[in-house]
Amino acid sequence: MQNQDDANFTDTLTDREPASVWAQNHGNVLMMFLGGLIVLGSAILLYRQSRFVAPRFPQASLIGEAKSREASPDLQNRSLMTDFLSVTVVGSDQDNGDVMVAVYDSADAFANQTSPRWLDKATLREGTAVLQLPLINLGPEFAIVAFADENANGGFDPQLNERIGFSGTLDRSEMGAEDAFEKARITPPFESFSVTIHLL
Repeated sequence: MQNQDDANFTDTLTDREPASVWAQNHGNVLMMFLGGLIVLGSAILLYRQSRFVAPRFPQASLIGEAKSREASPDLQNRSLMTDFLSVTVVGSDQDNGDVMVAVYDSADAFANQTSPRWLDKATLREGTAVLQLPLINLGPEFAIVAFADENANGGFDPQLNERIGFSGTLDRSEMGAEDAFEKARITPPFESFSVTIHLL
């Protein structure tokens, strides 16, 4: 019985085909192929990063001469479109109401407080309000008036003792003078700038 089992086992080993070379080594071949790709790719990247490339300059015919010219009025207007006048109105620390800011570009309009070039309302928060005004909306010179609109009627009422402030050097006691506009007048530079007005 033992001899028969040994014979069957021997026949089984004889009938089994030996594994092919690919089946035995395909894992090693794949690893070597992948490693070769990595080494080759690294070498190409290293070469491209470290190689010397001569600087390139444009052809002389493509380089034009710089043309200098004075700024034209149209160019100034386009530049002014991006410039702003920052108006800061300062009252007392307890002020939290509305304040009106008006800009006048003529002595008559300033004296009568009619037809302002620009008018806007802001809210005082802890005594301060800030407004931004594009300079393109203004002329070469103007005067600014700011007043606390306590009765919210959009106008200045001296009988209510509403506080008021001006640009320039104009004081409240001089607001009725003939040269009031000249004292309050300011001429903005060709750039953004700021004005601070104190309510008195």
